[in-house]
Order: sequence, then structure tokens, then C-alpha cells
Amino acid sequence: MNRGRILELQCKALGNAKRLNILIHLKDGSMESVSEIAQIISLRIKPTSKHLQKLEAAYLLERRKRGLHVYYHLPLKRPAVLKAVLKTLN
Repeated sequence: MNRGRILELQCKALGNAKRLNILIHLKDGSMESVSEIAQIISLRIKPTSKHLQKLEAAYLLERRKRGLHVYYHLPLKRPAVLKAVLKTLN
């Protein structure tokens, strides 16, 4: 995938308040499950999962599977657009 397409996906992913709330919550380096994130952003699990998929597809989140559960966290090597957004939201 080319860089222009990746940036487009990132901008679209960042254009949603629920997804921004997810990123803000995870910015401290925490790793949370879908159900934990759903509770934090006050959504059901299915729509939360869709938001997480969009963030992951845009390289703004990574996931790690542990047993039956999937945990999401911010990537160690954060894209510039993510760094800028998190800095702005501080």
C-alpha cells in the first residue's frame, strides 16, 4: 500500500470522535480488550470492534492475541500523524 493511501486511511480514521477517544485512552501505553474499550467509550462491542478494525487498518493501533482475547495498544513506532494528534489532544 502506498504512503498516500495510508495517510488517507489515517485521516479518515482520525475523523471520528469515538476513535479519537480510543487513541486518547490508550496513549499511556495501556493494552485493553475490545470489551474494556467498549465500556470506556460507551458503545456495544460490535461497533467498538469496527472502530478498532479501522484504526488497525490505518496503522494507528496494533493488536495482540492472548488466549481467546484480543488486546489493542498503540504501536511502538507511532506514525507522525498519530504523534501530532496525541500531542494536540494533550
